[in-house]
Amino acid sequence: MFFIPNVYKRCDIPIQGLVSALCNAPLDQHKKILGEVLYPLVDQLEHEHAAKVTGMILEMDNTEVLHLLESPTDLKLMVAETMDVLRDVSKDDAREPMPIKELASALVNTPTYRRRMILGENLYPLVNKLEHKHAYKVTDMILELDTAEVLYLLESPNELKLTVDEAMDVLKNGFVSALVNAPCCQHKMMLTENLYPLVDQIEHKHANMVTKMILELDTTEVLYLLESPDSLKLAVEEVMDIYMRKTK
Repeated sequence: MFFIPNVYKRCDIPIQGLVSALCNAPLDQHKKILGEVLYPLVDQLEHEHAAKVTGMILEMDNTEVLHLLESPTDLKLMVAETMDVLRDVSKDDAREPMPIKELASALVNTPTYRRRMILGENLYPLVNKLEHKHAYKVTDMILELDTAEVLYLLESPNELKLTVDEAMDVLKNGFVSALVNAPCCQHKMMLTENLYPLVDQIEHKHANMVTKMILELDTTEVLYLLESPDSLKLAVEEVMDIYMRKTK
């Protein structure tokens, strides 16, 4: 999961008013509100991977996130731990997961947020072999299942492949349908959530700027780029050419 930072607006909410804001907001807006407050703090600690780290921390319960927002020391430790997970994953995407008995043992007496991270560390490399482009998103979807179901998928390559295929069907069919049925004011945000991770893989340093410029295109053009990796790569390169000429 990524948290998409400040592509359109900045929403700085004082910590004192955050609980009140959450109480008055719809449930589907809670993570967004927390993310707007959390992201700048994470960005100070880990600028390069701030979007990824913020997204991973937002997988925790809201009460745990609120605690981190009030505790700089605990937040620093959590960011460091999250970076350890990211480094482990990027170090060797093809590594074999932990033996299932060892994994089940590691999950015992482990906090919920850490349990999800441990499962993710073992699940992501397998998903990445089956669906590289959307590996993070598909892994995140599978981690919504019960722990026992995830453990079963880790032991069953055929079932995991079927589950990954099902997740991809949901992503491909569900996104366009969701976009059509969503209010126009939400279209850009929904497109951003799908576009930003792909742009980030191609041009990490300027991902925010490039994403924002691509989103100036018509929605149909953006949807086409989401389905066409080669065309997206060309579009990113064109944006970077424009940017480099302007900054000379």
